[in-house]
Amino acid sequence: MSYEGHERYLCKNGHYWKLDAYETMYKEEKEKCPICEEEEIWNESVDETNGEGNPTKLILDSKKTKICKCCRTILQPVYLIPGDVLDVKEKIE
Repeated sequence: MSYEGHERYLCKNGHYWKLDAYETMYKEEKEKCPICEEEEIWNESVDETNGEGNPTKLILDSKKTKICKCCRTILQPVYLIPGDVLDVKEKIE
């Protein structure tokens, strides 16, 4: 039986990247962000062996994400770190 999947990462600056699971399977050191060279602070394994897996939905940081003023295309997405995001109930109170 084979394994298919990938690893998802975020650095402290909210930059997202992913790597094939076989690239990271036996590595013990933390991955570095390809954009800013900071170490990962969040990662998640997504198992796609029998489908698409169930990845965490990432939320764009609207204050830090760069968007083209002309066409509103996202130029450089920046995400909030899962776990750092307050629950909706906490935001309301």
